[in-house]
Amino acid sequence: MGVTRTRERRWARRVVIAAVGSVSLALLVAGCSQGHVDAQAYDPYTVAQRADAAASTEAALSRATDGAMLTTQTTDVCSPGRKTWWVQDFSAWSCARSSRWVVAVASSDPAEAIVGYRAHLTEAGCTIDEASFGMVEDYWADYGVPGQNDSGDRYTVDDLPSAFATCENERVGIDFQTPAAVQASAPSPSSSLVIEYDALDLSAVTSAGTPLVVVLDSRRNYHSVSWTGEISGKDEDVEESDFPPGWCACHSGGDCDCPGG
Repeated sequence: MGVTRTRERRWARRVVIAAVGSVSLALLVAGCSQGHVDAQAYDPYTVAQRADAAASTEAALSRATDGAMLTTQTTDVCSPGRKTWWVQDFSAWSCARSSRWVVAVASSDPAEAIVGYRAHLTEAGCTIDEASFGMVEDYWADYGVPGQNDSGDRYTVDDLPSAFATCENERVGIDFQTPAAVQASAPSPSSSLVIEYDALDLSAVTSAGTPLVVVLDSRRNYHSVSWTGEISGKDEDVEESDFPPGWCACHSGGDCDCPGG
């Protein structure tokens, strides 16, 4: 009797999830597609993980900041995974929160700014990623100072690769740029569930009058559902975690492994 009730409850959950998915699904031309609003996106456990991700990324960026903060950007998005006959993502559904802070740099000399930021991060207790920071330093010395690369193409601070450091146990990206090169990338609401999005105020960057800026970014994946329905990091019994991760549509023209057939 207990097994029968469990199966009935699981089937009920499948029906609810399929109904939600059928409303918001954007069908692909072939294969299996995931596109519904994740039923767990506002689950109390997921909400708690989201809050922890927000606190962690902000703590990391606060530790890494050296200078006046000009503007910030927050992007919190849940995205469905792809599952077709030729590609399968690791997760059926995942959510991530990222923050970008644009910080003014007083020096107009990129070499001085790079050295100064390395010193600040070390003093702040962050762990420098030597490989990436070393590459930034070498590229500026080899290409930035002469103003061109080996092919003769113009080379500026905006062409430098990203450097990285670990602050407050979070990975932080560091990009040295001119204010005019800073861009605000927006998530695509057609393929993702946008929980929160606050764009950079680019006018605050260009009007600040600073010759250089440092763009800091940190990202935390806080929610992931496997293709078999397990929630990453969530400690619960089989009955509560055993449900399909999302609505799946099978189309003609290829094999398709969708939940339920």
